Amino acid sequence: MGRHWRLASGRRPKGMLDRTTKFLPGPGEVSACSVSVPVEMDKKEAAEAAGGLASPGVRSYEVWWDGSEKQLQMVLACGRADMAGYRQAFRNMYPSAAFSDVGPAPSWFDPAGQYRVFDVGVYHGHYATVFDKARAHQIMSQIASTVQLSKRAWIQFVFKSHSFNPFLRRHIARLDGKVREIRGGNYLSNTEILMNPDKKPHDHPEAGRDFDNSYAGLQKHAILKMQGSHVLMAVRGLMVSDDDIDLNFDEIEALPVESVRSGHEHLTKFRYRDADRWRPGSKKSAIRAGGSKLNRLDMFPRRLPPDPGQHLEKALSGYCGRGIFGYKDRRPLPFLMLTLPEMPLFVHLPSPSTPNLDTTRGVAMPAKPSEKEGGPLGAFRPGAGAPEWGITVRSKDADAVVVSPADFATHLYAVGGSGSGKTSLIRLLAKHLEAWNDS
Repeated sequence: MGRHWRLASGRRPKGMLDRTTKFLPGPGEVSACSVSVPVEMDKKEAAEAAGGLASPGVRSYEVWWDGSEKQLQMVLACGRADMAGYRQAFRNMYPSAAFSDVGPAPSWFDPAGQYRVFDVGVYHGHYATVFDKARAHQIMSQIASTVQLSKRAWIQFVFKSHSFNPFLRRHIARLDGKVREIRGGNYLSNTEILMNPDKKPHDHPEAGRDFDNSYAGLQKHAILKMQGSHVLMAVRGLMVSDDDIDLNFDEIEALPVESVRSGHEHLTKFRYRDADRWRPGSKKSAIRAGGSKLNRLDMFPRRLPPDPGQHLEKALSGYCGRGIFGYKDRRPLPFLMLTLPEMPLFVHLPSPSTPNLDTTRGVAMPAKPSEKEGGPLGAFRPGAGAPEWGITVRSKDADAVVVSPADFATHLYAVGGSGSGKTSLIRLLAKHLEAWNDS
């Protein structure tokens, strides 16, 4: 604490997870699938579709690395009932991606194991920062390559929809009230009022200092943050490594107002090297989620995000609040506040050139035009009677792919192995064409 408001606290705050005891319930039955990265992808299209990943339920996007097997996996995890929706939302980002089911946790994970655990959050006093969307599709390639310096790693980006607008409105009101006090030009402290009743009002001692200079940028970011829907995201990971590996999350903030920058790291990795902190039976091993007392490592397989309520209240009260000895230290949040357009910064596939990554050359099937009219193609169900050649149906009504007479004016290139149906397809086309010519 100090006499003047400062953009960043000079003290390194305690680890976020030490102060986080309440977690939101994760998916009851967790389901997971790995994603094969398409060799060719449209990054702009993926970034535009990333907002569709947000859901009222808890979802997680993850990096799994097993150095002994040289296996790097990109994984989707959520509740079993939500997996189909999560896959479809991810397929909207990457139409050519392939999915395969995996277990809910890496095979090497041991709940009683000794891991180097880290947590990521904002602690420089600007929790409503606007992130640099231009960095989308860059960070994950860096992380996927860096984790391979370790023996094993499990990185999670756990997220869910959450509206921060009520909190941001109160935050802006605090900013406005503070700047009016500083710029009012009619200031007397409580001490001056008590000890020197005859003293005339004067300029506020913080005029022209950190808060006064940073106010415009702080307000601008908070207003921008209120536009659209929000996502609460907890970024954390555990590693097995002999070296001190730094996953660089620092340079993804967009802070165009230079006075808002501080000399501290912007996104900070809080590390937990004491294995006893995470072992069952230790004083700091317990967390509370849904009334249950769990080992802290349980938040990884359960995908538990922190409950935002208690942290938002404490962060807001300390932002411009003063105590007996001066300003309170601004509290970091154990999660990031994101807008939907900021989602692709964290949830995106790495470059297919990343070593040890499973890739696919799959091509997305074109959408079946539901209103197209023509002759139906495909297998005829037994007992449905003889097929009718030359009839015209609508694709949506027949639930089939159709070929119209106009299609015969274009070229067809059929590729497939022996017995895959190339000749049968040509016979079907010929039958329809013959019937149309006779009619």
